[in-house]
Amino acid sequence: MIDYYLKKHSVVNHKLIDKIAPEVMAMLLHYHWPGNVRELKNVVERLVVLADDSVITAQYLPLVIKNFNQKQGDNKITANFETLTRLEEAVIEAERRTIINVLTLTGNNKAKAAKMLRIPRSTLYYKLQKLNIAYDGQIHIDDLTT
Repeated sequence: MIDYYLKKHSVVNHKLIDKIAPEVMAMLLHYHWPGNVRELKNVVERLVVLADDSVITAQYLPLVIKNFNQKQGDNKITANFETLTRLEEAVIEAERRTIINVLTLTGNNKAKAAKMLRIPRSTLYYKLQKLNIAYDGQIHIDDLTT
């Protein structure tokens, strides 16, 4: 979703932003997103608007995200990013977190979640099984660590 909004807002704002610094991506992936998709969309738009270069750097991150990540410890963020070294792993983790966030936002209504994700409901069920997400309105530790 970060990549999608990055491309969308780059086009809208007539900017060529093609990269997010690894430490910024780690901070975005680690943040808990209490505002869910809407907050993510707004943050990415802000990053695009404020960016002076083709790379998004940490200087443009909102303080709430910087502070959250500081509280969690810089070493933990770096360690988490290092475990996502391959693109495939990063995509899977982003997909898991996105699905969990959308299910939270929709109150576990899978039809609404599928519509919000713009995928068929059958695809959502497939992804829930494939990504081992057992969602009943609560986020389980297993959902975030596997």
